[in-house]
Amino acid sequence: MNEGQHAAVAPPSPAPEPAPSKQVPVISAAKPPVITGERAAAPKPDDTAFAPALGSAEWHQQASGAVLTSAAAVSAPVAQAAAAPLPPGGPGPHEDDTPTEVVRKPRGWRPRKQRSVPRLDIGRHLATEADLELLQLTGTSFGFPLGRNQAGFPVTLTLFQPVPVSIALVGASWAARLLAYRALRFGAKVHVFTDRPAGWADLGRAATDREDRVAVLEPGALTSVAATADAPILSLYDAESPPPPAKPAPWQARAMVLHRFTPHRSEAALSADVLLLQRLAPDEAAAIAAARRLTAQTAEQLRAMHDDMLAVLTKSENHYVWVTPEEREQDELGAPGRY
Repeated sequence: MNEGQHAAVAPPSPAPEPAPSKQVPVISAAKPPVITGERAAAPKPDDTAFAPALGSAEWHQQASGAVLTSAAAVSAPVAQAAAAPLPPGGPGPHEDDTPTEVVRKPRGWRPRKQRSVPRLDIGRHLATEADLELLQLTGTSFGFPLGRNQAGFPVTLTLFQPVPVSIALVGASWAARLLAYRALRFGAKVHVFTDRPAGWADLGRAATDREDRVAVLEPGALTSVAATADAPILSLYDAESPPPPAKPAPWQARAMVLHRFTPHRSEAALSADVLLLQRLAPDEAAAIAAARRLTAQTAEQLRAMHDDMLAVLTKSENHYVWVTPEEREQDELGAPGRY
């Protein structure tokens, strides 16, 4: 190297791309209004942010500090303070009373009458079943529907993602079938691993009028169907034995049904990304409250939920949801309940 020359510096290596992160928030369309002036006191660092459950007078007296209750309380004055809409006819005159400019039309101007346009008729188009299959849509852009919160707004869940999501349902067959039914209506395929196959095979035709959307398999069976963003898969395990360990697959959610919350199944249930709870027995509520560090008041609420309610617990949020089954869902699944 001659004097005055500098050694060549290698260009910096590109930064590695970050791995996709898993986000499992419960998304509610109900957003608390923005309040100007005095700020409300922050909630205590416990589970008082759990949304109100019962919707009764007793619950409103006992849970005045809940987030949704306080948001509903402040929404009324905000709605009253909103500006009333303008009357028909548009805004009034300008403040400076500037005269309106008159546009003069040229002499001989008159409106021209247009002929009626004939009706456009392009005929009918026929498509094969394979072509129609390409038009299948999913709801990945707006979330998996769970139900409605106390304010009546939809509550959805980001269930199918590039990073797989795990669910634990402490409940019975009715809630498990509702989860599968809505996954089918969402556009997903459902694989049911169960030792109680009765009633599962007909669920696909009831939800989608097709027989290729539900596969009923024995516990521990292997599948070779790959999930995609356009065709996600819900793998539902409804058996006494826990599901075997499986390699996580993108766009696939794994749901484990626990008909009873027992100590030997608690680790698998509490490690799930999403924990769905129907109304709990006293021992179940006490065990889950101790494991999740919930208050005694919340444990009591978990024992008093209605038949059409679910408690939704994630790593960062807790919600109560009314599943509000549609008429078609009730005709197929029956009345809500833990059975």
